[in-house]
Amino acid sequence: MNGAYLHLLVNHVPVFGALVGLGLLIYALARKSAEVQKVSLGIICLTGIAGIIAFATGDPAEEAIRNQPWFSDAVLDGHHTMATIALTVSILGGVVALLTLVVCHYRKAMVGWLVGVSLAVTAVTALFMGLAADRGAMIRHAEIRSGAATQQPAEPAAPAARAPQAGG
Repeated sequence: MNGAYLHLLVNHVPVFGALVGLGLLIYALARKSAEVQKVSLGIICLTGIAGIIAFATGDPAEEAIRNQPWFSDAVLDGHHTMATIALTVSILGGVVALLTLVVCHYRKAMVGWLVGVSLAVTAVTALFMGLAADRGAMIRHAEIRSGAATQQPAEPAAPAARAPQAGG
C-alpha cells in the first residue's frame, strides 16, 4: 500500500461525512428531534477528524504519483488549495459541533443559535469538501479538466488489431 492508495482510501470519509451530517441535521431540525441532532453533531465532529486524516495523507499521495506522465503541478495546486480550505472549515465545524454537544449536555437542551452555526459551517464544509474532491479527481482524470494549462499529454494509441480474413 502506498501513499496514494491510503489517501484514496480515507479522502471520501470527510466528503460524505459532511453531506450526511448536513442532511441529518436538516432532518433533525425539521423533525425537532434532539436525539437526531446529537447524532448529526457527532458525525460533524468526526468529519473534522476525518478531514485531518485525509489532509495528512495528501503529501505521501503526491510523492507516490509525482513522477507519473499524467501528473500536473497546476492541478495538484488547485486540489491542495481547496483541501486546505475544506480542512480549515471542517475543523471549525467539528469544534462548533463539539461545543454544541457539550453545552447541550450541561443545559439539558439544544442551544438554537449554536445548532444554527453548526448547520451553516457544515454547509460550507460540504461545499469545500466537494470542491476539493472535484479538484482531486482532476489529478488523474484529464477528461474532467478544463483549460489548456491543465491538459494531460495524449497517450499513444494502441495499434488496432486486425481480424483474420476468411477465404482462400
